[in-house]
Amino acid sequence: PKPCAGGSTIAWSASRAVSGAGCNASRLWDREGHVSAWIIPLSFCPEWRDHVHGGRKPNPPRLEQQRRVRMHGDPGKDALRKRRDLEAAKVALIYAGFGALWILFSDEILLQFVDEDVSRLARLQTYKGWVFIGVTAVLLYLLVGRAMASEARIAGRLRESESRFRAIFDGVNDPIFLHDPDSGRIVDVNARACALYGYSRDELRAARIGDLSENVPPFTQAEAMQWFARVRAGEAPVFEWRGRHRSGELLWLEVSLCRADVEGSVLVPATVRNIEQRKRAEADLRRSEETLNRAQTVAQVGSWFLDIRTGRLELSEQTYRIFGVEAGTTPTI
Repeated sequence: PKPCAGGSTIAWSASRAVSGAGCNASRLWDREGHVSAWIIPLSFCPEWRDHVHGGRKPNPPRLEQQRRVRMHGDPGKDALRKRRDLEAAKVALIYAGFGALWILFSDEILLQFVDEDVSRLARLQTYKGWVFIGVTAVLLYLLVGRAMASEARIAGRLRESESRFRAIFDGVNDPIFLHDPDSGRIVDVNARACALYGYSRDELRAARIGDLSENVPPFTQAEAMQWFARVRAGEAPVFEWRGRHRSGELLWLEVSLCRADVEGSVLVPATVRNIEQRKRAEADLRRSEETLNRAQTVAQVGSWFLDIRTGRLELSEQTYRIFGVEAGTTPTI
């Protein structure tokens, strides 16, 4: 590989570039008209970029997945495109209908006012043609102008809707991922998700769940797909997950999944909460309890706790042993 100007692209031989990279590429031609090299934008090919800068072997399936992400359509833009096609078809049908009616009835009407003078009829036919051009031009102007105005209004509403959605989406305190329910692909993320994992929005969209997880059972891509299957079955599960920060640090997370219809597309919003501090507190509490139990065993001293309001009584393990009561038995005074 040879760096190009600015260091933003890298050239590969044609035989290597076509080996399954699955990303946007441009060809370089020599003076004889043969392909001499391919230009692969690194910003569109994170795996090749990492291979160049980090010495890692590229992963063609991963690159293919990233290509599919880039090709995924926006539901709002798809709806706008369908509306544009509908307006174009409407204009074409109106034009075709007007032209057919003109052909069918204009000659009949003209013959009512013309005798057998051929030269006069020819002149009137010419005038009729110019009238047709003028009328259809005005008709097309009105129809196209109306269609463009309608499209502009729809595009404006779409931009407003997207702005409101983005403001709410990024304003939520919890990290949120939007997933495709069938493939688990990350469709979108909010700003808090980027802050939690240390990746940009585009990097998270191109990542797989396994890349953002400990990737050791039960925290792998396969287990994640099982949770998505439960969502498709109508459940809204809440579970703990082991995530991985960009730096490699592992995080304890609480994930809440549900099903949502977004502009005609079914998505799975995943709300993620960092419970690392809670996990540390639970571990500290367990260690304290184990230390207390060991100390009481050595000293042959037990302890108990009574909630006067509810009458609930809790005994230490040593107290159970002193009274000869099986551990776990619900005691009474």
